[in-house]
Amino acid sequence: MKATLESILLNQSPALFFLALTFLVCYFVMRKRHKIRAALDLLLTIICLGGGIALYYFGMLYEHFTIHDFWKIRLPGWIGLGIAAAIVVVLSYRSAVKLIRKRRAEKLAAKKESDHAKELEDAKNAAYEAGKADAIAAEKVVDTVAAAAEEPAPEAEAPAEEAPAVDA
Repeated sequence: MKATLESILLNQSPALFFLALTFLVCYFVMRKRHKIRAALDLLLTIICLGGGIALYYFGMLYEHFTIHDFWKIRLPGWIGLGIAAAIVVVLSYRSAVKLIRKRRAEKLAAKKESDHAKELEDAKNAAYEAGKADAIAAEKVVDTVAAAAEEPAPEAEAPAEEAPAVDA
């Protein structure tokens, strides 16, 4: 078989079927969270399936392979599958890294929020203890004043009788 551009393109249908399967999986993963991206994945699935079927049809029409051996994947088909698989692996890796970063950021935000709540609770407890100490000190002052008010006042010394005036 000659390795012409036409035969190379017509042997890419396995890669298109693989990509269609990948887009279909992406559709089912994304359909609840991202409706527009899921719709695009479904559209790409349909396009890849249609392209794969058309390439098989044209490959048999131009006699690059027959109905008896069309299921055999030829070297250009394996190369196309390898490229498609590499693209899928790279995109999966990127999405996994993005998901990991997102989870780390969420955990960090939750930790910061927890630390902030703990600081607020500590400040509230410190203010409560300070207020409690002030209240105890004020109560002691009130008790001291009340005790001082209850004590009978010492009688003031009566003014000394005036001494008789000495006439000289």
